[in-house]
Amino acid sequence: MRSRSDSFDTALLSAVKTAFLDSAYPSEEGYRPQVVTNDKRRGRNVLSVVKRELSTCESFDLCVAFVAESGLHMLVQVLSELRDRGIKGRILTSTYLNFNSPAVFGKLLEYGNITTRVYQGSLHAKGYVFESDGAATVILGSSNLTQTALACNKEWNILFRSHENGEMIHAIRSEFDGLWDSVESVDLTAEWIDSYGATVANTGWFHLRLRGRLKPCPGPRCPACHRVPTFGPTPCRRARSKRFPCSIDAASRVHCSLRRRGPGKHTSLLSMCRLWGLPVSSFSHIANVSYRHP
Repeated sequence: MRSRSDSFDTALLSAVKTAFLDSAYPSEEGYRPQVVTNDKRRGRNVLSVVKRELSTCESFDLCVAFVAESGLHMLVQVLSELRDRGIKGRILTSTYLNFNSPAVFGKLLEYGNITTRVYQGSLHAKGYVFESDGAATVILGSSNLTQTALACNKEWNILFRSHENGEMIHAIRSEFDGLWDSVESVDLTAEWIDSYGATVANTGWFHLRLRGRLKPCPGPRCPACHRVPTFGPTPCRRARSKRFPCSIDAASRVHCSLRRRGPGKHTSLLSMCRLWGLPVSSFSHIANVSYRHP
């Protein structure tokens, strides 16, 4: 009689052949590598896959640069169930761009079964590892732990399954553990959250939260072609050799840049102002935008 490990290995080998050698080769769909996206037409999204894997795992490790309260809210039921069952997990996130708010860090502290560390640097990785019975399910791609990334945005992620002795899972664990134990990573505590909140508030870094889609650029018109400027170092071909210093013109171009990013995004207002050489006050005319400390 074959053990469960032997059955898993056989099913996994067949799935790998289907995925990478011959799409017609018969195998169990649940073992095949998959592209995980948010696809309304097919009724699929990243959220449903993450929920499914969380609900069946014995432990998990998440490495995500950005965590939003909206993302945690979508997972609150499954995370509460894991806490009640005593399922342990680790979350590694970051201070990158100061996107994560003190409030969301406070939410993470509410889960005693989850250990969270914060990488204080430019961490932009997104990886989800779910372990169960000597095997692992891994999701690597573009999705952060935010509502838009889990359910709405055009995201590309690859899901694959591995035996615990596989080379890929060893490489992923090694990378995760290296960041986890890095001198730049710190334990998430209430004291650290207070310090982080005070530091962010005092640095002068503001963020824009887009409240729905912005209206088209209000102008002014390019002096060379009399058209509304678009995002770029110059508004049109005729003026490609010039860089207009007008703060209103620069703000219009930044406005276009923000509009292209779509709703629900954050961007550093100060960095955009530095890029275009204009004061923050130049944005006072832009509708449907609010400023806040993160």
